Amino acid sequence: MKKILAICWGLQVAVTAAGGEVKKAHGSHIGIANEITINEKGLHHPLYKGKNKKFNSPAFNFDEVVTLPNNAVCLASNKINKVQSLYFEINNSKIWGLQYHPEITYEKMISLIKFRKDRLIENRKVFRDEKEIQNHISFIQNEIYKSNKELRMLELKNWLNSII
Repeated sequence: MKKILAICWGLQVAVTAAGGEVKKAHGSHIGIANEITINEKGLHHPLYKGKNKKFNSPAFNFDEVVTLPNNAVCLASNKINKVQSLYFEINNSKIWGLQYHPEITYEKMISLIKFRKDRLIENRKVFRDEKEIQNHISFIQNEIYKSNKELRMLELKNWLNSII
């Protein structure tokens, strides 16, 4: 049995390959996903062992899972993405999927925002101007001070513990 941790685009590819559907989201996460809430099934899944029921995480996505593959179970969601995490088995694989990025630091997300700022304003129209981007970056910088790195990366530890 293969155990796969599929993060962000990896989740979207795994879902599509397994017969689910991914489409452009009605909103986006730019550097951070707020108030991800673990549901009852997620609270009992080893992915979230020791995790707070509600948390924030680094994230950067414009697409979302809209149809789960057969036998898939949604484990967490937030106001922007109904599927922030899921679990399913297919063929000889167990998939743990995350729409967010516990493996990437907030500092890296801030540098991505700065690098993509013109596109985020002009093409994606996620922000009106650079001042709005700076306010968002300040919000993420505040999260750096509030968050606990070990708790933020707990899904990675739990997945690694599941494969050894």
